[in-house]
Amino acid sequence: MENNNFILTVLIFAYNHEKFIEDCLLSVLNQKTQYKYKVRIFDDFSTDNTVKIIKKIIKNKSNIQLINSKTNFGNGILCMKNNFGFKMDTKYFMFLDGDDYFTSNNKIDKQITCLEKNPQYVGCGHFTKVVDENKREIDTIKLNTNILNIRKWLFGEPYYLHTASWVWRNLFGSVYHKKIIKYKAWGDTLFLFNQLNYGSAYVIKDFMSAYRIHKNGIWSKLTTEEKNLANKKIERKKYLLLRFKYYHLVLLTILIKIKALIKTYN
Repeated sequence: MENNNFILTVLIFAYNHEKFIEDCLLSVLNQKTQYKYKVRIFDDFSTDNTVKIIKKIIKNKSNIQLINSKTNFGNGILCMKNNFGFKMDTKYFMFLDGDDYFTSNNKIDKQITCLEKNPQYVGCGHFTKVVDENKREIDTIKLNTNILNIRKWLFGEPYYLHTASWVWRNLFGSVYHKKIIKYKAWGDTLFLFNQLNYGSAYVIKDFMSAYRIHKNGIWSKLTTEEKNLANKKIERKKYLLLRFKYYHLVLLTILIKIKALIKTYN
């Protein structure tokens, strides 16, 4: 699929999402926006009717490309890497899992408008509702601040917003920075940490997407022990992504912690 003046690429990862993929795709296709966008769907060798449903929905739509993997990689990112690569030719891009969906038809328009007016931001996110299989709200994902930056994170204010909430500026001509690829630092938290190395991000305080929890979800199906182990790996790997210009901040945070310990024992 050629660029054809598209400004945004929506990257969708699907695997055995026959119950959910229609919600996902229609929420993307029903966007009301002044901006041209294209959709690239990666199916990780689904064994149910996911691909059949996708083909039915996207029939005759020239801005959508379906890439079918001939093997299961167990991970949407690896599926994309091995079937297409990470090259990105639009000004902005975003991720969406096939079991999640947008809840606002103005999501793309609001976020790209924000980034177009504010070139200092590397990304624009928003709040997300956490829902069950039947779209019943069970939680929310939100932050108390509008502006995210690496300094605040390093000084003890880690951030998290769900994957589907973000639109990212294409900084490297690639979906992933070379350090993420080198250290296999996949995942939304590490991606956010890496992007904030190159600028601040803005958060719109509106709920515009839904993160669906179900028994077969990549994260939700993990045990508590597996989640704790994954979080420890994230904590270690994030420092591999840190730019040299911020190393002094890490040293400063260590000194502050040591000083606090000394004060406690005294």
